[in-house]
Amino acid sequence: MREEYNQIIHQALSTGNPLVNVAAEHIAARTEQMRKDQVSLGKMLNAFEGVLDDMSGEALQRRVLNYVDSERKIFQEFDTERKSPGAARLPEQVSNHKMALILNRVHAEFADDESTVVNLFSKKFSPEDSFYATWPALRTDTYWGSTRGVMQSAKQICAHFAVSFASIKTYREQNLGSSILHSTPWTNLTPCFTYSESKFYSRVDGVPAFGFIHGGYAFGGQREENVHALFGPEDCSSILADWLHAAQNPQSTTCAPNQFSTLHQLYWWRSQQAGNFMIDNTVHTEEMQELNSSLYLRAYTPNEQQQAVKTGDVFLLRSFAKANGNPDSNAAGGGHTGVVLARDPDEPKNVLIFECARDMESENPQQNVWGPAGCGVGSFSAEYEQNCDPRIKRTMFLTPRF
Repeated sequence: MREEYNQIIHQALSTGNPLVNVAAEHIAARTEQMRKDQVSLGKMLNAFEGVLDDMSGEALQRRVLNYVDSERKIFQEFDTERKSPGAARLPEQVSNHKMALILNRVHAEFADDESTVVNLFSKKFSPEDSFYATWPALRTDTYWGSTRGVMQSAKQICAHFAVSFASIKTYREQNLGSSILHSTPWTNLTPCFTYSESKFYSRVDGVPAFGFIHGGYAFGGQREENVHALFGPEDCSSILADWLHAAQNPQSTTCAPNQFSTLHQLYWWRSQQAGNFMIDNTVHTEEMQELNSSLYLRAYTPNEQQQAVKTGDVFLLRSFAKANGNPDSNAAGGGHTGVVLARDPDEPKNVLIFECARDMESENPQQNVWGPAGCGVGSFSAEYEQNCDPRIKRTMFLTPRF
């Protein structure tokens, strides 16, 4: 089935749709950079091959485990402090980080078998071969994201930090890890983090910075940061805003000046459906209304008479908590968005989309909540669902103006 999906992607690219092309180019470049960063990490670990002569496998395993344990305790304490009454507000990508969970997973894998650590430092191990063994299609197809990429990066980074003087600061100063490590500058980080010995703590232009591992996805993206890294963390709507901006302004080399959310998309969609849904402008500012109006030509649902989903249209999903009453008049819940490629041949009621998401290419997505994934292709229901238990979901589509 993967081969058939690949054909659909190539057919979508052949249409020349500017939004599809921009999304594909960005995802391909990001995936390639992730691979390069992992290979660079592998070479750096191989350079420490001498540690295998000085330490037994058990001693090396203990050293790495001790480091990972110290880091996860710092991040756990950070989570406790940031949730305490009166704690300062933090940006979304920091408030919703998954570092404690990721480090727990790394610790468990390293503790399970000492050869896991030893192989990282030996020439027996190839990051590329190890990472893509389970997903061979990823070797040649750059459009399928994988949560495994985050785990692979996390193991390599933690092993490297454990045996060297390197930190996220020195690592990024060497222009490495641009697709797997990120630092968010923020003046109100909790004291336990800024005074800790965490190697993920740094300063950016004199401002304390929260460092974390990612595979492309982080809720909130880089919205509140002054400088946006090309392959830094994004969420579904922030990356879509950048893709739309690039498709509409081919000469632009910067990210979108305004990054909307799925909530803003919902309100604009409602405004185009007057008479069908209550229009609630409480959070939909005039600026965002104008922005969406400049981006989108129309709003529709696929089951409207003779209305078909088209390549290059924007997919929008919002879910609403039943406890908040009529979903036509509230916005409580969550959302997702992406760029439509075509109908899913495996599930005709679904559409394939280019997306940035936490859960991607997992054997069991429902249990895959330990960390962020990245950018790639996903499959989502195109049905206009009104009776979905326990949450009500609405699937909508927007047609860009280009």
